[in-house]
Amino acid sequence: MTLQRLSRMPLGTLAAAGLLLLAGHPAPAHAAEQSYHLVGHVSRIVAPKATTKALADLGVIKGAQVDIDWTVDLNASFVHFPQTNTNRYDGPFTHLKVEVDHLTDPNKHWIALGMTPTRVANQNIIYVGDADQGTLDYMDMTRSCTDTNLLVTGNDPNGSAEIGIKLAAPAGGASTSPVLGDQDPNAYTANTGFVAGLLATGFTGGFVPTGVEVDFAIPGIAGPDLTAKCHASRMLSAGALCQSTFKCLNKHAKAPANDPLGAVLETCRETAREKFVAAFDKAGVTAEKKGLSCRVTPDGPTLVAHFDAAINGVVGVVDSIDPQDPSTIASGYTAAGTMCAASAKAEANNVKKPSSDKLSAALNTARAKLTLAANKAIAKAEKKGVVFHPAPDVTALLDSIDAVINDIVTELAGS
Repeated sequence: MTLQRLSRMPLGTLAAAGLLLLAGHPAPAHAAEQSYHLVGHVSRIVAPKATTKALADLGVIKGAQVDIDWTVDLNASFVHFPQTNTNRYDGPFTHLKVEVDHLTDPNKHWIALGMTPTRVANQNIIYVGDADQGTLDYMDMTRSCTDTNLLVTGNDPNGSAEIGIKLAAPAGGASTSPVLGDQDPNAYTANTGFVAGLLATGFTGGFVPTGVEVDFAIPGIAGPDLTAKCHASRMLSAGALCQSTFKCLNKHAKAPANDPLGAVLETCRETAREKFVAAFDKAGVTAEKKGLSCRVTPDGPTLVAHFDAAINGVVGVVDSIDPQDPSTIASGYTAAGTMCAASAKAEANNVKKPSSDKLSAALNTARAKLTLAANKAIAKAEKKGVVFHPAPDVTALLDSIDAVINDIVTELAGS
């Protein structure tokens, strides 16, 4: 959408401009303020090449995740349009922020923040329609703003920008009345927004567009998760890191005397780490090329450091086995890698096609296989005359691997 298409009186309200308006009303009894959060993605960028590059450097590219946060004063005055069951609220916003974070650099982001401009007419309006034209529910929100480095305002300190957000539910179900606070923003299904630059003219409060605009789409409840492919890919890469790490530990456990200082083991593990970081970064680049996005998480090396700390928990359980029978320990590490990879695959599948039942079944199967493999390895050692003091704690091993998997899932879930 473009700035010129911003409707000051939206949808049915425009056509009803000549209707009798009820006098301004104080808002009904509600809590003083209410806050909301929606997530969308950048759908279009209109700007000169230099501005496009500057925005991209901050993370504003097509497909990038957009976070929209706002707070409204539920006691804001309003005017009611009875024939369309619409309320127009003046000055309802106490806070409005549109933010895009850089895909790979957590220190970079672009923000459009609601504020009152000095030379351009202030916009702080919300229209709320409930069952307009039969079933249509909508919210049409407009707020003056500024943005990071004044990129949208054309680097003009006398300029301003405007945030426009249009939420619509053609079949209804998103509001129970036109009273501000009686809406569920997540239930609107046809949603768009934009941040567009304005420059003051010689007229008091007048403006002209700067020609810079960032548009975004906001999926409704049934909208696609634009981060799913990247998230699933990174989950599989974490599973591969986990399995490769346990393979390294397995190899070392078979003949620890051949690598007394653990140098070969560390080289093996470092290779696995580097492969994960490369795959992690590649998933982000691939998502960007396809107009998709990734969840905001720590970077690859940071995730690896956290992963290593979790792996130490597994190693600690294995080191408690007495005696340190090489065959039993090596088998335990192999089973651990298999469980970790299978669990990561189940989590990745759940990201792409959520099903709590299927996820639970897959995770339980992976745990059962580890338990069986570990007990089999212990029984085999005992048959050869190995006497453990005490018996190896298979449950503790299982719990330690679960902790690794849970850490991976939590870290990659991000935001």
